[in-house]
Amino acid sequence: MAFWKVFSSNLLLVLKVYFFGIITVCLYALFSYLQNVISIGLVASGLLSAGYDKLAIKMIPHGFFEFWGISLAVATVTWAWGVIVYYAPSVIKRKTAWSDVGKRILNTVIVSVVLNCLLLAVAAIVEVIVSWYKVL
Repeated sequence: MAFWKVFSSNLLLVLKVYFFGIITVCLYALFSYLQNVISIGLVASGLLSAGYDKLAIKMIPHGFFEFWGISLAVATVTWAWGVIVYYAPSVIKRKTAWSDVGKRILNTVIVSVVLNCLLLAVAAIVEVIVSWYKVL
C-alpha cells in the first residue's frame, strides 16, 4: 500500500509537469522544478541539523531518484518546445508537416514517461525501505 501511495503521488507530480509544461510553454515545468529544489534544500537543512547520518539514510536514497525523475520531465518539456520553435519556420513555409513534428515530440514524451515510471518505481521502493528502516 505504501509503495502505491508514494509511486502514484510522484507520478502525478511528473505527469502534471509534462502536461502543464507543454501548455504553459515550460513556465509550469520550470516553476515546479524550482519549487522542488527549494523543498529539497529545506528538508536537507532540517536533516543536517540532526546530523549527516540522518541526511544520508533518510533523504539521499529516494530523493536522488525523485529529483532525476522531475529533471527528466523538465528536460523533455523544454526539448519539446525547442523542437516546436526550431521547426516552426519550415512548417510555416510548408516544408514540414505539423503532424511529423507532433509525432516526433509524442514519441519522445512517451519514452520519457516510461523511463520516469521506472525511476519513480525505484524511488518508491527505496522510500518504503527507508521508512521501514526508520522504524527499526
